[in-house]
Amino acid sequence: MKSGNWQLSRDKYMSLDEVKRLRRSAEDRALADLAKGRTSGVRSWAVIDLALSTGLRVSEISDVRVGDLTFSGSEPHLIVRDGKGGKPRTVMLPEELKRHLRDFISWKRRIGEPELAEDYLFVTERGTKFTTRALQLLFKRAVKKAGLPSHFSIHACRHSYGTYLYQKTKDLRLVQDQLGHSSPAVTQVYSHITPEDRVKSVNGLWIDQVSKE
Repeated sequence: MKSGNWQLSRDKYMSLDEVKRLRRSAEDRALADLAKGRTSGVRSWAVIDLALSTGLRVSEISDVRVGDLTFSGSEPHLIVRDGKGGKPRTVMLPEELKRHLRDFISWKRRIGEPELAEDYLFVTERGTKFTTRALQLLFKRAVKKAGLPSHFSIHACRHSYGTYLYQKTKDLRLVQDQLGHSSPAVTQVYSHITPEDRVKSVNGLWIDQVSKE
């Protein structure tokens, strides 16, 4: 990603409605698979929730180990051991994701999957680590299931996270820290105005102004 002249085009991130559709579809599939004793939907939903709720790179998702997660205390977080440039960083976890991942690890234990500190969080049904390619294919299947445009890759989760975290906080330094950018100039791309913001801004312009007079 080149800072300064790189623009975040609309096809690189999901709208809020698309995020909601993806999450709902993935969670519904997980619940159905859980009831039937299947495992793929449960894993897929955990991967997608982590990607959307932290903005981790796909390589970072692949490398997460159970011991990298801290749920206790007032600051639940995840340690990225080897981020871009080989630098470790701490990523804060929202409360909803903390509960989900804690339940996911309990599920791993129930089905006999390794869940010690050095074990990978996401493994295949054969017990091997999920590769970045496997995670990308998992996401593509989830996108298709949710009826979303096929051009979205798993990296769209990172771009969506950066976009809406900035919209919520207006804090570029926070977004930079969470995403592990080396420079605030790179993070600046997430300060763009979304189509939803444009619609909200122009709707009722004169009505709002007149009502204040």
